[in-house]
Amino acid sequence: MADPRYQYEKVNAVKIVVENPDGKVLLIQEPNTNEWMPDHWGLPGGKPLEKESLEGALKRKMKEERG
Repeated sequence: MADPRYQYEKVNAVKIVVENPDGKVLLIQEPNTNEWMPDHWGLPGGKPLEKESLEGALKRKMKEERG
């Protein structure tokens, strides 16, 4: 029997690497109130909304997360 700790629901998600001409990469810090990995630094991204394309989700998440 498979270990239930490693059984996950498959979901679509997007991540984007934004690099400036100096080679610096944009990272986003999760708020410390976030239940999943508070204060974690990572690439901008997330899950598409219902009927949203992956490209549309990337554009929306970039707008949301860069402030």
